[in-house]
Amino acid sequence: MLVGVVGGARVRDAWTLPALALLLVATGAMVIAAVVLRRQLGRIEIRTSPAGIEYEAAAVFIRSTWENCERIGIVPIGLGHGEGVVLREGGLVRARFPDIVRAQRLDHVIPLSSVMWWWRETELATDMSRWAPQLGVKPPSAARE
Repeated sequence: MLVGVVGGARVRDAWTLPALALLLVATGAMVIAAVVLRRQLGRIEIRTSPAGIEYEAAAVFIRSTWENCERIGIVPIGLGHGEGVVLREGGLVRARFPDIVRAQRLDHVIPLSSVMWWWRETELATDMSRWAPQLGVKPPSAARE
C-alpha cells in the first residue's frame, strides 16, 4: 500500500507544462534578441558622395568632407590597427560614448580595412581617387597596372 502518494503524478504534471512553455518562450526570445543584436553589431557602412565620406557602425557615426580628409594611414581599429582615413578635424556626429571616442581621438579616423580589407579594389577607391586626390588612392584599374 502506498501512503502519501495519492495524486503525486498529477502534481508533477501540473507544473511541467507551464515550465516547458516558459522555457520555450524564453529560448525563443533569446534567439530573437541574438539575431537582432548580431544585425546591429554587424552593420558597418561606409558611404561616399561628392560632398564627403560617412562611416556608420553600431555605436558611432562619423561624417567628413573630402577637404577634411588628410591622408590614408594606420589607425586604431578595435583591439588592433589597420588602414583608415585620418581626418584633420573630428567628424563625430553620434556615438554611444562620445567622450571616450573623443578622448581616444577616434573621431579623427574612418576605419577602412576593418570594414573590407580589399577596399582598394572597390568603388570606394574609385570614389576616393576622384573626389579626394590628396589621399593618393589609385582607382582599382590603375592599381592593377
